[in-house]
Amino acid sequence: MFVAYGLATTFARKDPTEEFEQLSCTAEMFEDMVAGGEITDGSMLAGWQLAKPRVLEIIEQGLHLK
Repeated sequence: MFVAYGLATTFARKDPTEEFEQLSCTAEMFEDMVAGGEITDGSMLAGWQLAKPRVLEIIEQGLHLK
């Protein structure tokens, strides 16, 4: 999981065995996708549960990283 903002879109070369999907969303949108069954990957869900408190803290502070 990465928390980022103010980024520019770019493209990366991928290994033939890799698949990338780039998605930008708010925490609320992500939660809605989880609740709606759109996101089911266990690693992503576990990462979100670990990152969520910090992500929400950053959002509440107006995206000012410490």
